[in-house]
This record gives sequence, structure tokens and C-alpha cells, in this order.
Amino acid sequence: MNAFILSYFDALIGPSILEIMPRDMKKEDFQLIPDLMNLYENEFFIHIFGNLQTANLIFDISSMGDRGGVMTFQASIASTKGEINEDIARDILEAFQKQVSELTGIQTAIPRRGKPANKQARENLREIMDGVFRSLPGDIVRLHSWDAKVFIFGEASVGKTTILNTLQETVPKATLPTLNMDATKIKVSNLTMTAYDAPGQENLRVLWKPYLKGQDGLVFVLDSTRVDLESLTKSKHLLRDIISRTSMEKLPLLVLFNKNDLSEPDLPTLERELGIT
Repeated sequence: MNAFILSYFDALIGPSILEIMPRDMKKEDFQLIPDLMNLYENEFFIHIFGNLQTANLIFDISSMGDRGGVMTFQASIASTKGEINEDIARDILEAFQKQVSELTGIQTAIPRRGKPANKQARENLREIMDGVFRSLPGDIVRLHSWDAKVFIFGEASVGKTTILNTLQETVPKATLPTLNMDATKIKVSNLTMTAYDAPGQENLRVLWKPYLKGQDGLVFVLDSTRVDLESLTKSKHLLRDIISRTSMEKLPLLVLFNKNDLSEPDLPTLERELGIT
């Protein structure tokens, strides 16, 4: 959830929300934001309320009819999606300040001393705010980032390396057998995954042991075209050997049936034979 909020400081009643974009947002969800005007001076600052992060700019606009000859506003960008990019937010808020200060009749856009707001001036202010909100760049919020280590294993030639290459969009025409432990970093949205591609050849599985510690998840890959009893038995024993280890037993496990495009496997039967139903 992102929102753009304009607060105003009234000398008699204190700070309150003047406008909020999008218009269907509830002011009650952001009721603490105006109070920041009592805590900060005229400046740009970041303030966090639980999972709500705000970037704020308090500024004055000249007004001869007000105490001190100024009107005080606070423009705020609020987000529950992640960490706000301070540099971008500052530029946006300072540009908004300039637009508001140049707005003709801004002093009449606010109801004061029993006088209603000038409808046209208020609508002009809303149009500026709506334009700012709609133009907020995608990178205004840095999504919370996560790092994970995932151990990908299975029998030889089941397609583990090809799957990783596909995720990286660098699929080679031919994939050679993996003869050592390959570590590949894959970034998906805000997740950075280090995938360990384990060689499936039985004589190379001694290489697996050092990499089995500190993993966050397991991916067991099978070739769904290999449905003979011998292949399924080998796969079942390999899977049980890994997930029964103390360091592995509580990790999330994805069983991936690969090469479904080459045949129409009986998945319920495969699951039953592997004991993963």
C-alpha cells in the first residue's frame, strides 16, 4: 500500500490531514502522520510506524493573513511495501513543495476561520497531488530483500542444470553433465537465491556433504520419463537419504517432476512409488 498525504498545521486545532491520495484511502489509517509536525522542524525526514514507513517534508508557504506570515504543510509518502528510497522521495517532495508554493490561491484552498475552502483552489491542489501520486516511480520503495540457499539434487541427467539455466534465461543448446558442485545466484523479485547444483553421478555424491549444512530449502528433481521400477527405487532411496539427515529433516522440500513435455506421466503413481503422497 502506497499513499500520498498532505497535512496542514492550524494554529488553533493543531495538525490534521488535509488531503490523501488515492482518494478512497481512509484518513484513520494514517492518523499519526500529522502529529509528526509536532516532532520535527521544517525538513525532510523518514519516520517509521510499525510496518508503515513514511518519507516527509515539512515546509512553509507565505501567507500574510496567518500568524507569522506563513502556512505550514507536511507532504508525506507512506508505504507498507518496504523501505522507501530516500533520495527519490526527497526529490519528489521538494518538487511538490515548489508546485504548491506556485499554486495561485493556495491560501484559499483550506477552510479557515469559519470560511469554507475555495472549491477551485482545492480542486487545483488535488490535481497536483493526484499527479504526484500517479507518477510515483516503481523504485520509490525498495522491497525487503531476502537471501536463501537452496540445495538442488537428483539422479544424473534429470535436468537440474537446465532448470537453473532456464531461471537465468541462459539456456545453452546442450548441457554437459555436472562434474562438480556449481553455485548459481538467481534473483527473483526481492529474493536472492543461491542454488547449489549437485552432480547426480553416484561416485560424485561425496561432494555433497559440505554443502548440506546451512541450507534453507531442498529441491529434488526427477525425470518423469523414467518410470521404470529401478529408476524410481534409486530416486526414492536418494531422497530418503537426504531428507532423513538431522540438518535436513525440517527444511521445506520441493519435488520437481521434470520433462513433462516429453511424456504424460502418471503423477499419482510416481508420488505413491516415491512415498511422497
